Amino acid sequence: MAKRQRNPMLMSNELSEDLVTQILLWLPVVSLLRHKCVCKSWYALITNQYFVRKHVLHNKNNDSKKNILLLPKTTTLDYVVSMLSYETLQVSQVSPTQPVYPPYFGIINTINVLGSCNGLICLLDIYSVLLVIWNPATKKTKFVPESNPCSRYGADIDAIGFGFDAKTNDYKIIMLVSFSHPPYEEEVVIYQKEIYSLSADSWRKVDGPRYTDLHGYEGPMTYINGMASWEASGDDWVGLLSFDMSDEVFLITPLPDDVIGNPSSHICKNFFVMNESIAMATSMWTNSMREKWLDVCFDIWLLVEVGVKNSWTKLFTIGPFSGISRPLGLLKNETMLLEKYNNQLVLYDPSTEKMTNIQIHENTVSEHLVTYMETLVSVKGGNEFVDINA
Repeated sequence: MAKRQRNPMLMSNELSEDLVTQILLWLPVVSLLRHKCVCKSWYALITNQYFVRKHVLHNKNNDSKKNILLLPKTTTLDYVVSMLSYETLQVSQVSPTQPVYPPYFGIINTINVLGSCNGLICLLDIYSVLLVIWNPATKKTKFVPESNPCSRYGADIDAIGFGFDAKTNDYKIIMLVSFSHPPYEEEVVIYQKEIYSLSADSWRKVDGPRYTDLHGYEGPMTYINGMASWEASGDDWVGLLSFDMSDEVFLITPLPDDVIGNPSSHICKNFFVMNESIAMATSMWTNSMREKWLDVCFDIWLLVEVGVKNSWTKLFTIGPFSGISRPLGLLKNETMLLEKYNNQLVLYDPSTEKMTNIQIHENTVSEHLVTYMETLVSVKGGNEFVDINA
């Protein structure tokens, strides 16, 4: 005799709301979206800002929910999105039957991934300067209105950052633009900074420091705890330029004197996130090493406090390696993710000094790497503040 299935609605009436919440927190987004149809009370619970925020924090504290998303730079529909799990260090692949990016976005293959935060991914079409906020789990997108500086003739975008303002529960985009006045004349260069609020769906100006060089448009952004950072330099400093999404202020962190280098050598720098802090991998190349491509070592530094030069701490050195271009991050059990010069990704175990190639889809030649977890966060915004500790 077949076992009778119990009605979920009756079960939910027998359980307390707190217990139902705790159970639902463990479900993936696709299941939660389906369970909204169970009954009105579940719909109200799953769509409530309190539950959405609690689900985000639950996933953040669970390594099994975290992945590194490997996104191809082209938008051909037969390309595959691969995910490297923090927990298992195994690669899974998303079905190639679905578009990698939102339809009709980046048709001429000029996509750049600015960053990922709480399940939202910010994308940029480099040529058209079209910005999109995308939630792959809910398959929802939000096209960001054009900022005022970008519409100006001759404007150059120096950096764009994406992040979360925990004080107001809002997602923001910071854009740094420079342009000559008149256009294409170098006598007068105007620097302008604007910030976009997802909840307000609008841009506004913010004040910030002057810089002479900034690697933040097509280059990588490092993001930790509401702080977006780029490699930059000014008249009297070389280091990181950071923007605090909550306080809306810029911070400058000069590099250690040991990293600035000397005329006979060139120090390559790569920034990434390690243990919720900004890390820097440095390698020194002399003229003879450039010619012979000899083995190279990487010094790993950690920034304890953004804005404080003396808080840079040299942790350890890895290598020598042959054919490795840069470290990309630290995973579980001190395993490091490295990239070769041929774009091959490898896992490196410092305890055994063993390297393992990551097998990804054969068509994925070059990838964007962002830390990602599935969430219910809406791309429509809304800054209703919810204190989950209350």
